[in-house]
Amino acid sequence: MRQTLAALLTAAVSLPAFQARAALDFEKDVRPLLAGSCFKCHSGSNAKKGFQMDKPDEIIKKIGPDGYIVPGKPAQSEVIHRISLPLDDPDRMPPPNRGVKALSEDQVKVVAQWILEGASVGGAAPAPATATPAADPKALQQWQRASGGPFPAYFVKLEGANIVLRSESGQERSFPPEFFAPEAVELAKRLAAQP
Repeated sequence: MRQTLAALLTAAVSLPAFQARAALDFEKDVRPLLAGSCFKCHSGSNAKKGFQMDKPDEIIKKIGPDGYIVPGKPAQSEVIHRISLPLDDPDRMPPPNRGVKALSEDQVKVVAQWILEGASVGGAAPAPATATPAADPKALQQWQRASGGPFPAYFVKLEGANIVLRSESGQERSFPPEFFAPEAVELAKRLAAQP
């Protein structure tokens, strides 16, 4: 699988057609691919894993060093990992039982090239890296709720599946993972894995 991903990414960055042309346009080159293979599950308020791909402003929320899309780094982007897995892999996106076609190798290369070029979404820029929560376990983090906005707290530990946080006033509280947006749960896992 890693060899397949590496081959796709190598091909994506070396395609003469992309090197000779202007940067990919999200609306013209990328959005139609997402619409055909991703929107069925990743659109509207019930988007799977909280990843809504049908609106540029929602995609921007998932772009950044700790997001599903890492600008300039397709090999580190979860989106590329998922859409380039073998068709029989249970983590492949889209799943085979969803009634949509998986992206072709050439289409995956287009998405990888778009990410390599910075993942610009229709003229809208991703949030600056400073807005992304730091991966320092001792730093005050902005924890994104599943129901809306962020709140500041310090990471304490994982307690089973629950995330224990400490408020700025020093009060500790345990939260179920469903309380948070998926990127906050991933942040907690990364912080817990650090020494």
